[in-house]
Amino acid sequence: MIDELYHLISELNEKARALLEGGEKLEAELSPALPDAERRSRIQDLMNGLCKGMTSIIDMLESPASPVDRFLKHTRGIAISPTVAKAMDEFVTAHEQQLRGIGISKDIIDKVSNLLRDESTGNDDAPVQLDEKGLVSNLRTLQGLICKIAGAIDQLAELWEPTLLKACVKGVIGAATVVVDITGIFTVPDVTGWVLFKSIKSTLLGGRMVTNAINAINEGWQSFLTRRKQSKLADLADKNSKPTLKKRPS
Repeated sequence: MIDELYHLISELNEKARALLEGGEKLEAELSPALPDAERRSRIQDLMNGLCKGMTSIIDMLESPASPVDRFLKHTRGIAISPTVAKAMDEFVTAHEQQLRGIGISKDIIDKVSNLLRDESTGNDDAPVQLDEKGLVSNLRTLQGLICKIAGAIDQLAELWEPTLLKACVKGVIGAATVVVDITGIFTVPDVTGWVLFKSIKSTLLGGRMVTNAINAINEGWQSFLTRRKQSKLADLADKNSKPTLKKRPS
């Protein structure tokens, strides 16, 4: 059982790395210019990869050998404030070291660190505990949205606006952060208070990224549907406003 657990942890870390790398490649394609067929194909392939990666992660986190329950046994009952800047530099440094340990590039690590710092700002300093039920269910919700958007790239390209796909990128970064923090607690010799603090804080911040991304994707999708409807109505009105030539009777 232990061998199976650590094999799964290795697989989860690999999937998290692939999510981060796929997200970085996707973001590089999201310029404001309308995508041509070649760029659209690259975006489609990257979104399909993110959909597949998120699906694999959910399957592993919900498998009998999943590390989630063991992770929650360590963190249950512990409350911290995700917005408190206490030991922020040490926290970020430790998290960066963890990401380097699974082969993440410096550019991606810097981006993740900046997002973690952004998510740690706020006025709500009330300590909170991890939402045990929401930990995986939010990832599942994000996975469903990523896959839905992956199936609509052609439609999105008709009224190109990269904001929606940028929200997908932020979501998978948050998801990868949560995964790495769940697995990271099993890769240290001793689960000290600092290890728990870092794991909980980062999981809270990664979870916040996921939640914010879910909201942004839903809002962006509804905005796209509205713009698409308005565009079709405008095309219809334009068509109806043009005079039609009647044939003369022969």
